[in-house]
Parts: sequence; structure tokens; C-alpha cells
Amino acid sequence: MTAWVVRAGADGTDENSNLNKNMVSIRWDDFPEKLNSLNKDDLREYLRKIHPNEAEGRLRNWLSQLYSFGNEIQKGDIIVLPFKNQPSMAVGRVRKPYYYENGLMSADGCTPLRHIVEVEWRMNDLLRIDLDEETLRHLNRPPTVFKVNPYAERRIIDAALKRGIII
Repeated sequence: MTAWVVRAGADGTDENSNLNKNMVSIRWDDFPEKLNSLNKDDLREYLRKIHPNEAEGRLRNWLSQLYSFGNEIQKGDIIVLPFKNQPSMAVGRVRKPYYYENGLMSADGCTPLRHIVEVEWRMNDLLRIDLDEETLRHLNRPPTVFKVNPYAERRIIDAALKRGIII
């Protein structure tokens, strides 16, 4: 089991859609391919092709996030969805790892949500004040998708257990 942070848009745009549809999604509108149909080298080349002027460091960052979302998040893993404009976060378990969906739309109805991981949300109100500073610093890192370190993962599980919720 691994815990992952998956954010729902730079401004939290997809938080409600993700909760209501029992999923997490990443937009990547310019990426029509199925993420899990490409190996890491092919994914890197595709990113270079569609973003030829991007810095190598940024491309590596994107590659890591896209590859993790499409290939490494597994059934049973923990998903943490920090809310952008609230002092809380949702926590759940992966029911179905990555799949490509062609018919889902964002809450605003303007953007397709193609890259999906199905989640069973166990709680949507884990308060940031229930976590220590080290855990919060880790969870506040900027990437959209990243693996949670073991220390922070344990703190999240413990905070949920204190409220009687088994993640």
C-alpha cells in the first residue's frame, strides 16, 4: 500500500466533481493518449513533442506525475485530496487504478476529465490542524501528483483513526 496526493486543479476546480464521482482526475487536456499505454521513454518523447520549448526539469516533473498517475497508483492505495480553499482534505482508497474515460466532464461542463482513478472516499473532512507541521509541509508540496512519505502517511492514518475512521 502506498499513499498519494492527487490535487484537483490549480484552483481546486475539480474537487467537487472528484468527490461526487468517487474519483480523482488530472486534466492534461493536451494529452489524448492513455497514460498506461506508453512506457516511460515513450511518454517522455511525447511530452517533448507537444512541449518542445519546455525546460528539461519541467518535463521530468511532468513525466514523473503522469507516469505515477497512469502506472503506479494501484488498487488499495490511499489517495489524499487536499482542498485548495478549505482547511481540510479528503482521504480514500483506490477502487480501480487508472483508466481513460472519454465521456466525463468537469463541473463547469467545459473540460473533459479523461484521466481517472476510481476512489472510495472514507472521509472528506480531515482537518489540517489534526496533522503536525512536518506532515503539512510535505502535503503542501506543489506537484499535482506525488507519493506521500511514510511519516506523513502514518500521521494521516492516525488522524483518521482518532476520529474512528479506518482508511
